[in-house]
Amino acid sequence: MSASTQIAPVTCRPTQAPQVFGVSRATIYRWTEKGHIRLYQRAGMTFVKVDEVLAYITGLGGQLGDQTKPAGNE
Repeated sequence: MSASTQIAPVTCRPTQAPQVFGVSRATIYRWTEKGHIRLYQRAGMTFVKVDEVLAYITGLGGQLGDQTKPAGNE
């Protein structure tokens, strides 16, 4: 394995959400409250599963602000 190869984390803390997913910690908690993703606890710490969050984000498509601008609005 080369030095530039990075392994994606399986879980992350909600405070890491901006770096990992590009969404705020508050967004992670809102999605949890609405039942879109789950929080997991271990040893008094809270985690989310990266694949669950990415699956939810992928399912949202352009609803997270990444939609293209209509022609003429540049």
